[in-house]
Amino acid sequence: MHYRIIRDYGHTAREKVNELVGGLVVAVLTVVVLVAIFIGWRAALIVALAVPICYGITQLVDLFTGYTINRVTLFALILALGLLVDDPITGVDNIERYLRMGRFEPLRAVVSAITEIRGPLIMATVAIVIAFAPMSFITGMMGPYMAPMALNVPVAAIVSTFVAFIVTPWLAYRMLPHQPPKVVYDVKRTPIYRIYSRAVRPLIRSRARAWAFLGAVAVVFVAAVSLPAFRLVPLKLLPYENKNNFKSSWTCPRALPSNAPRG
Repeated sequence: MHYRIIRDYGHTAREKVNELVGGLVVAVLTVVVLVAIFIGWRAALIVALAVPICYGITQLVDLFTGYTINRVTLFALILALGLLVDDPITGVDNIERYLRMGRFEPLRAVVSAITEIRGPLIMATVAIVIAFAPMSFITGMMGPYMAPMALNVPVAAIVSTFVAFIVTPWLAYRMLPHQPPKVVYDVKRTPIYRIYSRAVRPLIRSRARAWAFLGAVAVVFVAAVSLPAFRLVPLKLLPYENKNNFKSSWTCPRALPSNAPRG
């Protein structure tokens, strides 16, 4: 007896999972590199340590709730990456700013920096939970697809908030330099502040420019919303896949009578 494998969904699933894992690694490295460029390598290391902590606790919750590591849960983790690094980045950036100002001793500077951004971080997390939690009420065929995102994204956001309040301040206190620089730190002298100031000041100072800018944003918003309405963006449940297999159909011919001529 001979056999030949013509369809292997395990191979296809493994390729998809490997692609998502590779995308997750690239996303984490991209975030770390960007933080290192704009804030510093110490701050980037603090953010990089916060990512596995958030993912580890999220996967532990998945284990307790019965979810496995599959394409849907991996997509949810990639989606949550941009949300869970916001809190640690905001925290370490403000802590570094307080330490560089040199107005307080290091421990008080760390506590004051986290206290200053406590409200916005909590509200941002609450907004994420409110936005993704309703996905758990979706039923039908899309229910199993939405359920991991309804769990993983809010859990990762909540864990990142606790990490920003507990882990990030401790790491920043231990890793960031405490000695203030010889020159007094002034945010107005930084290149980023100058670029941002030149772009925003004309809009703030002139009411006409401000209304024109809001009108332009409204036009862009309406144009973006109109894309699906006018079928300029195709809407599908799932994209087409190009798999390395084939399907064939074979119909058994009707049995010929015994006296029929044979050809």
